[in-house]
Amino acid sequence: MPIPSIYVDADACPMKDVIERGALRVGFPVYFVSNRSVGIKPKKGVYVILAPAGPDEADAIIARRAAPGDLVLTADLPLAADALAAGARCLDFRGQQFDTGTIEGKLAAREMNEMLRGGFTFTGGPSPLTPQDRVRFANMFDRVISEMKRALPTAG
Repeated sequence: MPIPSIYVDADACPMKDVIERGALRVGFPVYFVSNRSVGIKPKKGVYVILAPAGPDEADAIIARRAAPGDLVLTADLPLAADALAAGARCLDFRGQQFDTGTIEGKLAAREMNEMLRGGFTFTGGPSPLTPQDRVRFANMFDRVISEMKRALPTAG
């Protein structure tokens, strides 16, 4: 079993520091994928991928690379659905773990909200990230990468 990779939808990621530290701690390569510079300095185990300009180009790169056993970190529901379909695990930046049993309902709700916004009904965006969200993400991220690390075969 290959070492899992962590892919980060980095353009709007508020947890880059937590992710980088955690990935380095467990020895998983982490790829920050974005359409612009996001202030991450590449180093051993930390990679930055700049996507071509255009909507969803960074998401497309992550979706193509995600594989079973990997972890994708994103707030983008279509990308989460693609990651799950590829067999990867997926978390949002508030510490919510996406799963195949609930992603379709979340996508349907997103589509409904987009239709309402198109009809000039303002539904608002996501609420600002709170300190509790940061803690919840850090705890869930640590739990998931620890589970991923334990699932690796031991050398012997």
